[in-house]
Amino acid sequence: MVQKLIIFVAAISLLTSCENFKWKELLGKGETQQDTIVKVVKEEAPEKAPAAKEDFSWLATSRISKTDLDARGYAKADYRILRNAIYARHGYIFKSADLTEYFSSFSWYEPRYSDVTSKLSSIERANVATLKKLEGGSVKKNVPKTVTPTVDPGYDLSQEEMDNPYLWLSQSKYSISDFYQMAPDRATLRIWRNAIYARHGYIFKSADLTAHFSRYEWYNPYRKIVDSSLSSVEIHNIRALKQAYDNW
Repeated sequence: MVQKLIIFVAAISLLTSCENFKWKELLGKGETQQDTIVKVVKEEAPEKAPAAKEDFSWLATSRISKTDLDARGYAKADYRILRNAIYARHGYIFKSADLTEYFSSFSWYEPRYSDVTSKLSSIERANVATLKKLEGGSVKKNVPKTVTPTVDPGYDLSQEEMDNPYLWLSQSKYSISDFYQMAPDRATLRIWRNAIYARHGYIFKSADLTAHFSRYEWYNPYRKIVDSSLSSVEIHNIRALKQAYDNW
């Protein structure tokens, strides 16, 4: 019995010596046993999988409101990103460096077009207008306060409109406020206004406008005066676009 007890005590002593030797080897100089335990745990902890980046597709499926945005956790500071995300999803080439940098971090963003407004659905146009209003920039300083927005054209783009991306400018009247809400920048307002003239075969004097519209098969420049062929809708939109451009 005594012999068995001596063997048991010897085994315990041997195990304790081995364990202490392992800790001494791990600890090194200047570290406590507790520090090493923490370090080992941290090194062995698995990295968290990065969260999937949002594609903002929900902005094209239904009309949004401030209540919707609040429920999703978005603040006013996020509205500019959300508004431009609608354009980004259609491949818009941003002129602002911060927007270019931000959306370039998304794998789905492929900047290809200088104007994508014609590609927007009626839902997307309405959401652009809503976000613009919530940003506090729907009406510029020099825009008349009596202007009533009528942003939603009430239809989705047809194949004909896709072939001629400016056809919508000849189908419905838009206010100055509408154009402020829909245009991503001042240069786009100029393109839209001259697109109406281009549809009637106007010969542009500006090289950049000629180059822009010459990309489209429907553009056939053959006359210098087109005023007599403009519809009342087109005349209205030309005037509204001119005022929006001048007061941007």
